[in-house]
Amino acid sequence: MSSAKKVMFAIANVFIGILSVYLYIYVWLILEMVSGIAIHPFWSILAGLALFFMINFIFLRHFRLKEWLIALGIALGSALIFASIFAFS
Repeated sequence: MSSAKKVMFAIANVFIGILSVYLYIYVWLILEMVSGIAIHPFWSILAGLALFFMINFIFLRHFRLKEWLIALGIALGSALIFASIFAFS
């Protein structure tokens, strides 16, 4: 993988991690304000996972498990860091 593709790979996975946290928080807040909607915020996590697999399939179509685990670690790490900053600030 070239250097430019590695940078785009890392940025895309950080974006996916942060976007999934925002999506979960906003869906949860909207459902708290508007009762009677039968959608659980868990669906936003599934949407984030679908985005993760689609984007990483484009980047990692012919790569090994190691690269997929790196992608997962970057996305989860950025989501956890962002969520902890959001929660404790």
